[in-house]
Amino acid sequence: MIDDHGNGGGGKIASAPDLVGDPGRPVAQDGTGLSDRADLLARTDLATRAATGDWAVYGSFAADHFAPGPGLVGRATGWLEATMAQDAQAGRPFLAAVCAARLGQGQPAPGFFATARALGRYNGPDTGPVAAEYVTTERAALRAQLCGEWPDAPDAVWATARYQSVRAALPSARFPAQSLQVHSLSDIADRYDGFILDAYGVLNTGATAIPGAVARIAELRARGKRLVVLTNGASHPRSTALARYHALGFDFTEDEVIASRDIAATALPPGLIAAIAPQGIGFDDLPGDIRALDADQSLLADADAFLFLGAQGWSPARHAALFAALHRRPRPIIIANPDVVAPHEDHLSLEPGHFAHHLALTGAPVGFHGKPFAPAFEAALARINLPRDRVAMVGDTLHTDVLGGAHAGCGTVLIAGHGLYRNQTPQDFIDATGIVPDVIAQTT
Repeated sequence: MIDDHGNGGGGKIASAPDLVGDPGRPVAQDGTGLSDRADLLARTDLATRAATGDWAVYGSFAADHFAPGPGLVGRATGWLEATMAQDAQAGRPFLAAVCAARLGQGQPAPGFFATARALGRYNGPDTGPVAAEYVTTERAALRAQLCGEWPDAPDAVWATARYQSVRAALPSARFPAQSLQVHSLSDIADRYDGFILDAYGVLNTGATAIPGAVARIAELRARGKRLVVLTNGASHPRSTALARYHALGFDFTEDEVIASRDIAATALPPGLIAAIAPQGIGFDDLPGDIRALDADQSLLADADAFLFLGAQGWSPARHAALFAALHRRPRPIIIANPDVVAPHEDHLSLEPGHFAHHLALTGAPVGFHGKPFAPAFEAALARINLPRDRVAMVGDTLHTDVLGGAHAGCGTVLIAGHGLYRNQTPQDFIDATGIVPDVIAQTT
């Protein structure tokens, strides 16, 4: 068995895309093991450690996750051996690499290397630079598979590549051969009777209204145009979003705002739902038993489904733990914001859509609710009550606003001067993706 200076030991097992193995829990050769729930929690514990570069001493792991009594550490090391055998058979990085010997300066005990050699995955010594490099490589592979891509400063080029990488999961549409170039929505107001407006990049960037946007909305109203805001911002209740628009100077009514949070609410399954949202956000506007995941990590094991509302405060460690939990026990994931990024005054933030496509690798069913998917547009069209060819979707992103609007049969307007393509050449992105808006406007 893997041991810590001859005394046995344990470690924390991380989960990663296809890192968990068979659906049943691992059971050591001597018949020891964990219950399904305890197994899942042990794995999410180690997933967190793998994501943060932390490691666990065998004895501490055993005490945290196995019942006390004779053979405590031996039962833990038997569990570790079983996971190593599973990983070797599937060609995955060793989860047991997250464990470290009590006096091993962060390195696994000699038994780890002996087991790796027996499984044909390592042919070096138990100590020294070769052993250390092997462990470093295994731990790096674990983190990469657990967390996926996590750019420090995403930009429009990265976001477009990310959207393209999941293009097969997005709707399809037909596009015009080329776009009409105009300065603002004022120049095309006579072409349409109604406008579905994105929020970020069209009305505001972060907490700031786009210059001239408030006046443009007033102008469109004066010209008799019907308006609906369709936003993928799902972190806060629609009432909060409406209050923010009013604070920025917009005069939208409650009936004129549709948030993807509301669309997702219609698709919530029964049972206990763990919500991923900014700390302190309530769920009184949503049906069912919804509890904040950040307030109770046992929900990783106990929740019947997960609702991803917003990525503020989301971290590699939290993502890795959720990935591990879903990989071990797949459950529905309801994505209330399909965006990959969102524009702010001076940066782009990563949003639930980016993380959702990685979580789908667990085999858990993932449902997207919001642009570019049809239910969001059907809700907006029902609200605006006009023929869809007399309605334009106005947004700042090709893969959500333009693609979704075209799929719904609406006209499409890309706002180029704000949001995702600010300080970029939008035509470069249009050429690269083949997503062509009917109109390109520099500003709202």
